[in-house]
Amino acid sequence: MGQTTKTEPMAQTAKSLMAEPEHPLPPVVVYERWCKGCGICVEFCPRQVLEMGNDEHPTVVHPEQCNRCTLCEVHCPDFAIRVLRLGEKEPHHSR
Repeated sequence: MGQTTKTEPMAQTAKSLMAEPEHPLPPVVVYERWCKGCGICVEFCPRQVLEMGNDEHPTVVHPEQCNRCTLCEVHCPDFAIRVLRLGEKEPHHSR
């Protein structure tokens, strides 16, 4: 009756670790300076997260559907797209 088990605090900790930040970054970052607008990333995305924008660069239109499979990142010939890893606070601009 109202007693806490040892597993409850661990479960609470797991929930807080998995919680999304208040203002999450989009899971996919496009470096427009490097992007030539080929559309390969859009074609390879299995969840239609990306669409080609009016500026002929990919745009993240459905970030909530991204499962971070990295197909867009792996197939980009110009290294112009990056999938942020869970918990990553900001994209690295070292490329």
